[in-house]
Amino acid sequence: MLEMTQAGREMSDEELKENPAVEQEWDIQWEIFRLLAECEERDIELIKGLRADLREAGESNIGIIFQQ
Repeated sequence: MLEMTQAGREMSDEELKENPAVEQEWDIQWEIFRLLAECEERDIELIKGLRADLREAGESNIGIIFQQ
């Protein structure tokens, strides 16, 4: 993916769908969206829980995997 960015070429939707890191990120984003959409009002504990889950998953919102 980095090579495509350095070459100044955007990835097609099909290429993005085939990339496991992008697919995982989209799954995470949809999970967050569904949980927040179900809330009738702001739920601070849900938000804190989501943040903790994201940290535990070690996946950034741009598909970078963190390892310590």
